[in-house]
Parts: sequence; structure tokens; C-alpha cells
Amino acid sequence: MWPPRHTHQLEVTVNIAKKGCAVACIVCPQEKLSTTYNLYPDKDRVRDLSFQDFKKIIDKVPLTTRIDFSGYTEPYLNKDCSKMIKYAHDKGHTISVYTTLVGADEKDVDLLLQICKHPDRPFSAFDQENPLCIHLPDEGGVMPVKITSKYKRVLKYLILRAKMLRLNFGSNIRFMTMDTEGKISKEIHDIFPINKIPFSFKAISRASNLDDDEIQMKAPTMQNYEGGVGRRTGKIYCRTNSLLHNVLIPNGDVQLCCMDYGLDAKIGNLLEDSYDDLFKGEGMKYITDRMNDDSLEGDIICRRCENADYEYKSKFNTTTVNMQDTLDVLYRKLSTESKVFYSRFGDGDFEIMKGNRELLHEWSPKLQKELQEAFEISDKNYLKGVMLNEPTFNGTELVHHSPEKYNKITAFIHNNFNNAEDFIYYSHVLLTYMAVKEQDIVVDFLDKFIRPKKKMFIGSVDKRLIEKLVGKIDYYVEVPDKDAYYTMDDWWKKVLDNIDDVDLVIPTAGMAGRVTQKRLWNLNKNIHSIELGSIVDAVVNSKTRGWIKRNRVDFNKLLIED
Repeated sequence: MWPPRHTHQLEVTVNIAKKGCAVACIVCPQEKLSTTYNLYPDKDRVRDLSFQDFKKIIDKVPLTTRIDFSGYTEPYLNKDCSKMIKYAHDKGHTISVYTTLVGADEKDVDLLLQICKHPDRPFSAFDQENPLCIHLPDEGGVMPVKITSKYKRVLKYLILRAKMLRLNFGSNIRFMTMDTEGKISKEIHDIFPINKIPFSFKAISRASNLDDDEIQMKAPTMQNYEGGVGRRTGKIYCRTNSLLHNVLIPNGDVQLCCMDYGLDAKIGNLLEDSYDDLFKGEGMKYITDRMNDDSLEGDIICRRCENADYEYKSKFNTTTVNMQDTLDVLYRKLSTESKVFYSRFGDGDFEIMKGNRELLHEWSPKLQKELQEAFEISDKNYLKGVMLNEPTFNGTELVHHSPEKYNKITAFIHNNFNNAEDFIYYSHVLLTYMAVKEQDIVVDFLDKFIRPKKKMFIGSVDKRLIEKLVGKIDYYVEVPDKDAYYTMDDWWKKVLDNIDDVDLVIPTAGMAGRVTQKRLWNLNKNIHSIELGSIVDAVVNSKTRGWIKRNRVDFNKLLIED
């Protein structure tokens, strides 16, 4: 009888050697794992999970928990691996096996293929309920294991026996490789039926347990590695439900999940505790408390994990102002108020605020914090442009964003800012759209609120060129064209030295511009500060944005005539 569909998973790490897994895949944090485990006291530093201990543990685990033979190392590096697989399967568990076949022999393969033919609980890569997955060496050497004659013999045996038993590749048995294009190593072309498999692999940092620079150095051609995250703030949840997908290590300890190669998040020990204790004990409570509240003392692995995300709820109250109304508000406030800021928060800002890497800006805890402080400002005269409002202008969509993207931004905001219900989001793309579709309005805006003002310009574009757009620049603060935030100590003094002599500040320094506006706002400077956005790039003929390339517009019409 088929057991209940699994609600939990327990990955079994059957071996942790002194130097880690012998397969040593470049994108697997084996050095972190072995270094940490080597520091355990002798009594807790069990190298190989014994069959007797495995039986004691599995006898405690309900059938609604799938048993995965994968964990932090290659399962067949333990001589009793097949005995463990058979015992768990015979007990009635669904089983999955992820293996490189390193350490396996023909008898091990026979057991795997026997389970493939089982009438009730067969391996099924197609179903994904209990897959058998064979990890093949790749052409790029990301799995740098030495391909021995024994390895080739066992792999060839698996292929031939599977064909004899009429087992299908891709349905009964799944193959994978770490190559970007699915290319397998040339060393096994003579025994494997194809040299490329349809498998899309994306390497991740395993909750920042890998060194991004080291990965690029060891595998310079690897284009499918996603670097580590910074730190997730606010209330988070695990989008892969890994709180119920735990990892057993040889001494009986159970770690939170498959990301925990640093062994930071122990939730119990199945030689001592019951299975239910794992989810009701202090270890799990410590983690879930800190997922819900990042002000609590103590860090957790989840805060630096790729799978940490923000829950979206449809009940979130989001107040947006469309493009036309944003324009009206700017005209009214700039005409009547002495202190008005218009700050534009783009996709990259939210990535950095979430703790992610971003293409044009380097992440740091300090930048993340200052951006969040800027976004947290809630005042009727501090207008925040965010891509949550009108996605089109006069029926034209310049940049497509899916509703899912809007939901993710909204979820981040409401899980990080206690005053999120008070926020008003103005049009982010107002001036960009107008520069393409309503140039007369842009010129009028510039003539009224930009060009006549005594102004400071913060940016990296040519001063003479940008003066054709904004008029005379009284103070030009030059900053690097990338990562200007990290040189703010060098140029911020020039801003402060001259801020009381201007009426207007135009920051065009990426995220450093948002930080500049935040700092000036908090200094209570009675000035106007307007971010013009990428129309600055357009008028100096810097095609940094897709909308500039796609729209064949004469931006010279926006410039002051000579």
C-alpha cells in the first residue's frame, strides 16, 4: 500500500569525513561543514552514521516523512548506505536518493533498480514524490571528482540494467549535471548515451556559506552561480517550507535544513529526542521567533538564505498615486512649499533593502540600513516614487512588470516597516514617461522648478551637457559613476559646505542619491530635492536603460537652445 503523501522530509547525512565529501563539488560548502564538525568534542564527532543508530532513528520517524539519502555529503561514502535505504523503504517510507554513484557498486545499483520496480513505492522522477537522481560529472569540472574505472563500470552497469528492466531515464531515473547547458564530462561520453542532458541547474551560495569570489576563481566560466545574500530584515518565511525539511547528521543531531552547512541551527537529536520534539523544542522556537522578529538578539541562518522571503497578503493597504496626480502634486507643492523632496526607489533599491545582490550596486549592511531609513520617512512633502502604481501612460507600457513583482515589493514593505499603512506611493516613472510622450510638459516642469533655481547637482555626467537640460549648475559635486555610496565620505562634505547656498538639489548618484536625500531631509534643510531619473542618461546620450534604446525619441527637444 502506498504510504501517506509526505508532509515532512528528513535528509540523511551518513558521513562527514575530516576533509568533507570526497566528491568536492565546487559549489558545495564542504570546507565550512568539515571545519565546523572537526571542532566538535570527540564524543559528538561521529564520522559515519552506524546502521544500528540509523534504525533507532528511523523507528521514531512517521511514515508521512520522506527519507532523503542526500544530506550534506555523498550517501555511498558510507558502506551501510544500501542497508539503510532498504530498511527505511521496507518500513514503508517513501525514499529519495540523490547520488553521484561515487562509492557505490553493482549491488547498490541493483537495490536502486529493484525499488524502481516496486509496485507501491517505486522511484519516480516524473512524480517528484520520491526521485532517484544521478548526478553526473560535468564538462566544466564543477564536480571535480576523479573518474575511475570503477566509477565508469558502475555507471555503465546502471545504464544497461535499467534498459534491460525497461526503466525510463527521465521518469524512473533522473540525471542532472552542474553545467550551465547540461553538458556532461567527455570522460563518460563512451558509456553515456548522450553528451548533453536537458537539465537546468542554478548554483546558489547555500545561505551565504560559500565565498562568491572563491567560486568565481575556481570556476571562472560558471555562469549559473547566484551569489550570496546579505541579510533579510523584517518578518520572513521560508518559501521552500524547509522548516519541515530537516537534515540528520551522523551523531544523531538534526539541523534545520539543507542550507545549514555551518551547522548553526541544530533543532534536536533523534538518538535522544522524539521526532515531534524537533518541532516543539527550544531549537526550533529560537529560529521561528527570530524569523518573526529581527529585533531579537541572536542571528539565524534564515536571515542570509536565498529561500527567505516575505509573505504577501491581499489585505495589505496600499495607497498609490497615478502619474497624472503625481504631476499635479509636484506642481502644487513645488509652487507653495519650501521643503519638498521627490525620491525614486527602483527595483535595485528594493533588492539591496532585501539583502540581495544587485547588478549595479554592491550590497553592504550600511547601505541596506540607510536605504531602509530613507524609505521609512513618512511625510506629506517627502514623495516616494515606487513602481507600484500606474504601469502605463496613455495606453503605452514602456516597461513590463508582472503583478507578482508588485506583490513581492508590497510584501517586503509590509513585513519591514511598522508604519507601512501610512505610506503613499507616487509615480516612479513620471518624468521618464513624460520625456517620451509629453515633452512639452517636461520642458514646462524644467522651466518652472529646475532651471531658474540656484542649484546643486550631484552626479557623474558631463557638467556642460547636463546644464543644457537643467540650466546653470552653481555647485557640481562629482561622484563615481558606480557605487557612489562607498565614496560618500569623500564628497559629502562638499554637499554640506554648500547646501545652505542653494534652493534645489538634483541627485543623480543611484542609491547614494536616495541616501543623500534622506540625510538632507533629516538635517531639516528647507530646499527642494528632485530626482530626475534616467532622462539625465538619455539627454547625455548614455543608453543605460532599455527604454532609451527602444524609443526613438529626439531628446534634444528637452534641451535649452543655444
